[in-house]
Amino acid sequence: MSIKKINWDKFWKDKISPLHHSENISFYKIYAKELRLLMNDENPNSLLEIACGSGELFSLLGFDKIKKYIGIDFSDSMLNQFIKKYPEVTVLRKDACQYITQERYDIIFCNAALQCFPFKKINLFFKNMRKMMKPHSLLTCASLPLKPLKKSYHSLSVYGKKQNFLASSYSLLNSFLCDTMGHWFTFDELIEFAKKENFEITFHGSFVYPYRIHAVLKIPNNESKSN
Repeated sequence: MSIKKINWDKFWKDKISPLHHSENISFYKIYAKELRLLMNDENPNSLLEIACGSGELFSLLGFDKIKKYIGIDFSDSMLNQFIKKYPEVTVLRKDACQYITQERYDIIFCNAALQCFPFKKINLFFKNMRKMMKPHSLLTCASLPLKPLKKSYHSLSVYGKKQNFLASSYSLLNSFLCDTMGHWFTFDELIEFAKKENFEITFHGSFVYPYRIHAVLKIPNNESKSN
């Protein structure tokens, strides 16, 4: 039995929306409200958004009010949608794992994307992101699928629903063969990534996606003070 790996470049090539489980404004407002809680600086001067997509949450997150905003994504079709809605915004077609610049940002925001990165390149991603942070910056990696909840997700029990055994088993088996959710993280994996770059990491649950977690990383206070 072979496990098919997703070619994310091909998967997102012609997509024009982020494929959330609901794509109406009411859902986006609730989702944005949850994500805003992860950023303790309500008025950052600069923000780098990794995997900015089509910009569906851009204004709802208040990013339109930030003095210096940069968004990067590898999907031309998604970026084209972003530019149509916000022609004045700076967005770049870049590989998130390879991207690095001399600029420093108050917040680096990556939502529902880290799970799609090549697992072997995630260390490089954290290493590069740290170089673009100020002493008190935040790196927010939001909406990450949590491996201990994978079975509950496929059985729908994470939503308080019930699905018959055959259907949930088929769904779970399918996910092992070709999982369009990407990598399901464990807490230990994320903690290990953080340790390698000397980040402090905190976790938050998700009301909108109860099988996912948010990870917020920052530079330790003692290191910040020395800078």
